[in-house]
Amino acid sequence: MATTQELETALVNADKAGDVDAAKALASELTRVRQAPPKMQIVSGPESFANAVKEEAKGMGTLSKVAIGVSGAVNDAAMRLKQMLGRDLTPEEVQGVQAQRALRDDSGAALTGNVVGNLAMTAAPGMAAERALGAVAGRVLPKILAPTAAAAGTGAGISAATTPLLGNETALDAAKAGAIGGAVGNTVARGLSRVARPITPSAEAQALIKEGIIPTPGRSAGADTFAGRFEQRLESIPLVGDIIRKGNTRAIEELNRAAINGTLPGGARTALVGRRAIDEAKVTFDDAYEKALTRKKVSIAATDLDKASAAVKSDPDVFIPPEMEKSLDKLVAQVKARIPASGELTGEMAKKIDSFLGRTAAQYNTRGGAAERDLGNAILGVQKEVRSAMAQTIPELRSIDSHYASFLRVQRAAGATGSKQGIFSPEALQSAVRQMDSGKAFSRGDAVMQNLSEPALNVLGRTVPDSGTAGRVAAMALMGGAAGGNEYLGGPGFITAAALSPLLYSRAGARYMGGNLIPGQQRAGDALLNLAPLASQIGRAINQ
Repeated sequence: MATTQELETALVNADKAGDVDAAKALASELTRVRQAPPKMQIVSGPESFANAVKEEAKGMGTLSKVAIGVSGAVNDAAMRLKQMLGRDLTPEEVQGVQAQRALRDDSGAALTGNVVGNLAMTAAPGMAAERALGAVAGRVLPKILAPTAAAAGTGAGISAATTPLLGNETALDAAKAGAIGGAVGNTVARGLSRVARPITPSAEAQALIKEGIIPTPGRSAGADTFAGRFEQRLESIPLVGDIIRKGNTRAIEELNRAAINGTLPGGARTALVGRRAIDEAKVTFDDAYEKALTRKKVSIAATDLDKASAAVKSDPDVFIPPEMEKSLDKLVAQVKARIPASGELTGEMAKKIDSFLGRTAAQYNTRGGAAERDLGNAILGVQKEVRSAMAQTIPELRSIDSHYASFLRVQRAAGATGSKQGIFSPEALQSAVRQMDSGKAFSRGDAVMQNLSEPALNVLGRTVPDSGTAGRVAAMALMGGAAGGNEYLGGPGFITAAALSPLLYSRAGARYMGGNLIPGQQRAGDALLNLAPLASQIGRAINQ
């Protein structure tokens, strides 16, 4: 069949020759050819066919292209199934697949429809398979690689099973395309989840965050994780280490504040830390006891003091040297002398006894000598027993006593060796909780304040003893490679990290890294992470 150009040339030649009949016949044929559908004129090769399809698609509406894309996805799956059953595609079927590919490559609407149709058939089983494969991959691959490997494997399998093969194409080609698309989709979704929530805090870190304690990014991930250990090694590097240590000091001060505020009765709060916070807490407790005892009668017998003294002396965690034991006996005798034979005291008198015991204990605890501090702790033990006796007749004292029992642990931690200016470490708090456990509660994990001291120790405590040698060199090398933004201009890599550190280790930066800065930030990060398998299927469907 002659082409349009050939007919036009023949028509011109016939007209010049004066052959009217031939000219009329050629003009009629030319009109017929011009009115025929474009696809009927395509007779040479895939490229010409694709161009014809694109030309014809220009007159289609968006919804029509989407519908064709959806039907094309279903047709592709059917054609691939036919091939896997050992049957060849007919020329018309091959041309249909080629038309679909041409339209999908040229039209975003057709591509969208094709992806939608593909996902309607494969998304649910694909996501289920990816999760199952991810669980298996997680046993042999690092946690960060397992999901991507599962997405690539699933994408390869589904793409090879739903992509018809034309010409020299192989199932391996289809599998490669699906693997790349699946891996990219999964990586993008997980990457966005990390933007929303860069670090997934450990369960213990989340417990601290609920108390208003914001760990540094590495500690938030877990002190024993790679990020946690790496961060601790960075502390030995000049400038960057100073910034990290400052962030950790901030978190420890928040721990101190949360621990003290958690002990105060009546919802009282303090913004202080260290010795000033302890002193303020004592005033708070004094006020609470005074309020509870005012215009009340208290029953307390001299024998209650004897029992309190005996209980303290038998406490294995309180060692009193012989000379200090005599001082304790003398003190108890002074208190007993103030108790009338009836054992009934006014609330005001009971308050004076309580204040006397607390004031005397504080004096011994601040003298500095170990023996004096032991005596001070013993007097606090007597005070605790006296308060317990008073609570028998004034029930509201029981709540205050319960808070005071927690406060005694904080007070002991603040007075421990190494607690500078009364600011205690997680180790000091845990030690105080363990030492003041009178039974087996600590071994069970439910001792007073252990719900705070244990996660604080595990998250904020130091787990890397490395002073800097090999670990420091490795950390500097990794940091230099990861933070090489200014190396393009000839600067050392750690300068970039030093510039970013103040942002990451500020309270706001640490909250952002843990997904705790913006309302809904944690949910957004979790949602994106949960959508990663779906993103894998979308990426695979687009690329196959």
